Amino acid sequence: MRFSFKRLIKSTLLLAIVTFLPVLAHAQNAPDAVMVLPFENTSNRPEYNWVGESFADALADLLNKPGIIRISSDERELAYQRLRLPETVIPSRATAIKLARQAKASMIVIGSYSVTTAGEAPLPAGENAPPAAAGVATAAP
Repeated sequence: MRFSFKRLIKSTLLLAIVTFLPVLAHAQNAPDAVMVLPFENTSNRPEYNWVGESFADALADLLNKPGIIRISSDERELAYQRLRLPETVIPSRATAIKLARQAKASMIVIGSYSVTTAGEAPLPAGENAPPAAAGVATAAP
């Protein structure tokens, strides 16, 4: 009885290794899927909110390279709809990760910008903006 139990365990382990080894090898060679979210306008000028969407589209176009799967703006909108989020909302980092998972992206790009006039100083880092960054790249698990 012992011998057959050990044999069953060995054959089960061998079956698991043979089954999952190709899956693991494929996962290591799979290209990254990147989703670029609209950038947040941290200035007090809502008339420039459209710039955040254009930054996202332009950056997504730049990321359209071999070895990188770019999540389109249509796929991004679908992820917003599936999570029942308005498309005009700038998501928190946690919500951005949920959006990336919904769109099956392995990485997300989030960012912010501030519009100033010639005599106006930009907001210091930490006031409505990520510290010392115009954009932050975050990988979704």
